Amino acid sequence: MIWLPKDSLGLVREIEWDLESRGVLHSTEGAEMDNKGHVNVTMAPPEDVQRNRSQPEPLPPPDDLEDDMREMSGRANGPGGSKV
Repeated sequence: MIWLPKDSLGLVREIEWDLESRGVLHSTEGAEMDNKGHVNVTMAPPEDVQRNRSQPEPLPPPDDLEDDMREMSGRANGPGGSKV
């Protein structure tokens, strides 16, 4: 997949038409070129976004996992179980 920045002059549209005619996957999402030619990126590359959509939800932050482990440990030891 080719990731192209959007531009204020619309030049990227010509490139997109050419890529489409050749069957090349491309995207302009999350990248935009300013009037000085600098590209501002506002999201992960499209192939990463696409890959992440097909994968399961990410794990919660480590702090949340520790809390879950404490709860599970307390249940395993019964009502008066010791805390970890």
